[in-house]
Amino acid sequence: MTPDKALSELVVDAVLAEFAAMRAEIDRRSNEQHALMGLSITATATLAAFVISKDRYELLPLVPVLTAVLGMRWLDHHRRIREIGDYIRDDINERLSQATSVADLLGAEKELEGSQAYRVVLTLLVATTFAFPPFAAVAGAVAHHDGWTAWNWMFLGVGAAIFGVTLWYWVRQFVVPAFADVRVLTRRRERRVVGRSSGAGTSG
Repeated sequence: MTPDKALSELVVDAVLAEFAAMRAEIDRRSNEQHALMGLSITATATLAAFVISKDRYELLPLVPVLTAVLGMRWLDHHRRIREIGDYIRDDINERLSQATSVADLLGAEKELEGSQAYRVVLTLLVATTFAFPPFAAVAGAVAHHDGWTAWNWMFLGVGAAIFGVTLWYWVRQFVVPAFADVRVLTRRRERRVVGRSSGAGTSG
């Protein structure tokens, strides 16, 4: 075995080990995201059941507070998973390609393409879990405001404000990046089409 080949194999082994660690981190954070979604659904349903059964609609503004806390934690995992995915695709995948002369050895580009439908489903699930309950809670509280005091209205205002700020943050950190991914994917597809057309023209 030549020194260059031995060095190349060492580089590949090191990069693959780093890749395995990054994937494990993604899996861990993804599992925590699932747990947070389940906790949010359970806690929101429990609180709503208590409010309805006890006719304590003034407690509904607690829902935006609850979903904001859990949702922000979920979003932190999502942001970190996105960063790790970008690192795998743009750094680790590139280093492996240079060491092995094989393009997209990890299938990172194909994974990006295949994740578009998943992003749509994920967006709907996240909206159902973290966005719809606080909106429904604020609307339900307003609809059952008979006999409320100034403190009740203040509490509702705080809940509505938390919901508004959280929604704005979600749009910036979750929705906008999702559209950015679509644009990136579109540009990469266009480059591949141009490359294939150029190759076909050269062959002809």
